[in-house]
Amino acid sequence: MAYQQHGGYRCMLFIMLADGHLIGGWSFDRLAEYYKVHQTTVSRICEKDIELMKQKKKPPGRPRKLTAAKARRLIYYATLDAEHRRKPLEELAQLAGINACLPTVRKAMDEAGYHRRVVSLMPGRRL
Repeated sequence: MAYQQHGGYRCMLFIMLADGHLIGGWSFDRLAEYYKVHQTTVSRICEKDIELMKQKKKPPGRPRKLTAAKARRLIYYATLDAEHRRKPLEELAQLAGINACLPTVRKAMDEAGYHRRVVSLMPGRRL
């Protein structure tokens, strides 16, 4: 009930905080007199706003398919030995127990600094 009754004051008080009036010397008593509410109401609203500001926000966007641990496991299998370095990315992902599409696996490898390319002959060289 107090939240609904004093909902308008929350907005005004927040503006006062943003303008710096509270920091500039406005006490809870002075704010209570200005808005014609009880001093406890002002302090509760300020405490609630501070709690809301301290809360961690969720990161935007969709969560990653490959966690850091899965990416490390993929890199481990990819760099295990010469035989594993030559295996296709799909097979490495299967060995690591990762269920992700090829572009996702390739992106994880690229972010770790491991790039693959198609073998090509250098000009002037023969097989």
